[in-house]
Amino acid sequence: MNRFEEEASETNTAVEALRASRPHLVDTMRLIYVKGVGIKETARQTQLAESTIKAHLEQADHAVANWLTDNQPGNVHASARS
Repeated sequence: MNRFEEEASETNTAVEALRASRPHLVDTMRLIYVKGVGIKETARQTQLAESTIKAHLEQADHAVANWLTDNQPGNVHASARS
């Protein structure tokens, strides 16, 4: 597996880890990044304001980044946050 595939796999694992606790973020990311429908169409489909969709994307970005940081090999603080 090359580095790109490894990073993609790690990111997918981070996103899936959000599914149980923050499914609305996963749904927003799926519509935006997988289906490519854009913010306006995501807002329409979910019946939320565009500003809410943007906030969801920002929250998802932070949550994924935190998960990736916490789950790096050798991170002794990972279990303390979970």
